[in-house]
Amino acid sequence: MTTPLISIIIPVYNRANLIGETLNSIVSQTYANWECIVVDDGSTDATATVINTYVKNDERFVYTKRPSESIKGAPSCRNIGLKQSKGDYVMFFDSDDLMPINMLNQRVQLALNNKGYDFCVFQTIRFYDTIENKDCLWNDLTQPNTADFKSFLNLSPVWHTSGPLWNRTFLIDKNLFYTEGVPSWQDWEFHIRVLLISTNYVKFPDESCAALQRFHKNETINKNNSISVIEKRLDLIFIMLSEIKQHSVFDEKEVQLLLFKLFYFVISKLPITSFEQDLWKNIQNILYLVPKIDFWFWNLLLFFRKRQNKILNRIVFRFILTLKMIYFNKRFAVENYKNRSWYKIKSNTSKFPSQFI
Repeated sequence: MTTPLISIIIPVYNRANLIGETLNSIVSQTYANWECIVVDDGSTDATATVINTYVKNDERFVYTKRPSESIKGAPSCRNIGLKQSKGDYVMFFDSDDLMPINMLNQRVQLALNNKGYDFCVFQTIRFYDTIENKDCLWNDLTQPNTADFKSFLNLSPVWHTSGPLWNRTFLIDKNLFYTEGVPSWQDWEFHIRVLLISTNYVKFPDESCAALQRFHKNETINKNNSISVIEKRLDLIFIMLSEIKQHSVFDEKEVQLLLFKLFYFVISKLPITSFEQDLWKNIQNILYLVPKIDFWFWNLLLFFRKRQNKILNRIVFRFILTLKMIYFNKRFAVENYKNRSWYKIKSNTSKFPSQFI
């Protein structure tokens, strides 16, 4: 039986309390031909001590520290791991997530039975604290590949970080590395860049080879709406936009509308700022297919929503909300994300607690 080498790449920062459980789930895999590269982002707790116990006992583990001159963050760590990897396949994994005991074996066999793809995508199941408390699938993997790009743009990421099993040659040849220096949304942006150049992949919705994502109710950077994080997200969107503009898909009206919706989502979380109007003008010049009336209306709605300290402004805002309901939502519901399937599909499997070691 062919046994390709799988490179598992894990960025870590101050996970002394959880990284051992993650590494135990990797050691327990029935598929043995893997290397696990753990890249430390500058931990100040006992993370290094925990990981080094695994390195001493199993040569398949590699522990490295992000060089001080490299930009801090998980994206840099993933890039370091990818450059060091030697596998036929690459899998990015988070430092607190878990692998069911047969996960790698099942994924490898499916990949070998479906050769010729740039990557294979598998399901992820969310759990709280213990694996018995699992609830939702990450997203719907049954839609056609051609729909995935727009799903990602609509903030409904089709797969989790742990979902793809990448052909390493594809990533290296296409120079596909994570954008560094951004605190959140880096996986989302990375996968959008991938989809700009490839629809040559296959998805497996079966839960039997899903990874397990640990969900922290009170600890997630993606819920951090500090001004600095929001501004970094805007920078990331502009970086992504520059990539999209190089492809014909940018000239589709639906794509530009989704980009407008994305900008609106992020800008709406900013406080009143002096540069906001200049920002909207810049976006309007770029997204030339978005009707000016929509730019005008949604900009106006945000303007008055953020300025309700006066009675007149509150009256105007209520009138604008009426316009939104009776007319503009029917044109393009910029604030509506109800059609997203992200975290809305219940998990049906009951196998993991007994299978997991």
